[in-house]
Amino acid sequence: MQRNCTGQIEMNIKIPAKLGPATGTVSILGCGRDATNKLTGTIELKPAGKK
Repeated sequence: MQRNCTGQIEMNIKIPAKLGPATGTVSILGCGRDATNKLTGTIELKPAGKK
């Protein structure tokens, strides 16, 4: 990991029509990673609970 470097994070998120979790994929490169060594994965965003 490099400090003070430039990276790129791409997310593809499917937002539901009604309030609920949103899911998608993420792809990260830069800061020591090139296009042939992307870090990929999945994400889930949940609505915050009422306070």
